[in-house]
Amino acid sequence: MNIKRKELTRIIESIPTFSKPKVYFEQYVLPGNVASRLLWIAETVYGDISNNIIIDLGCGTGRLSVGAALLGAEYIISVDVDFDAVALFKNVLYSDIFPKVSSKIDIVCADVRFFNIVNREKISSNRKVIVIQNPPFGVHRKGYDVLFLSKALELAHIVYTLHKSSTKDYVINYIENKKFVVTELFKESIRIPMMYSFHRKRFHKVNIVALRCERRNY
Repeated sequence: MNIKRKELTRIIESIPTFSKPKVYFEQYVLPGNVASRLLWIAETVYGDISNNIIIDLGCGTGRLSVGAALLGAEYIISVDVDFDAVALFKNVLYSDIFPKVSSKIDIVCADVRFFNIVNREKISSNRKVIVIQNPPFGVHRKGYDVLFLSKALELAHIVYTLHKSSTKDYVINYIENKKFVVTELFKESIRIPMMYSFHRKRFHKVNIVALRCERRNY
């Protein structure tokens, strides 16, 4: 790993935000320091990124995907249903900014409900499949936080996921019932700027929790 966390945060923060965020998809930008913290723990504490297969569900403009590539992931599949977000991510990825990571990332415009890994048997037995995701909170589309989580647990051996702190107990219980072991990594407060017509404050604070989920007997 040839990058320091401060530099990782700076690069992630430089990735453009949504030009016209869509409330239907609960789009907001994950702050660079939170994204880098999650990725840094995944790599330096657990060794879950370098040389492994990473899936970024609801990738948005690609902050987690690019960060994972910079930390040495072998291959990243970035999935988002929003064509505009995917187009923005592609423009950034194939610019001169990230020449060393674009070859590692495939961007898929798809609904996560119907996404699956084709030719899973071709994945080397010594490579782990890891989902790292920042899913919708399920506020405007009730249940979509669990929908993303369910798909992540279906796809991967290990899942890193962010959720509203107020839903932590429910989410952990759901994960454990799927026969995964849950580790709480950290809590964080993020500030979402005034983005939508119903916002009344310049910033809205949301308390989130980062979880690591590992399949039992893996």
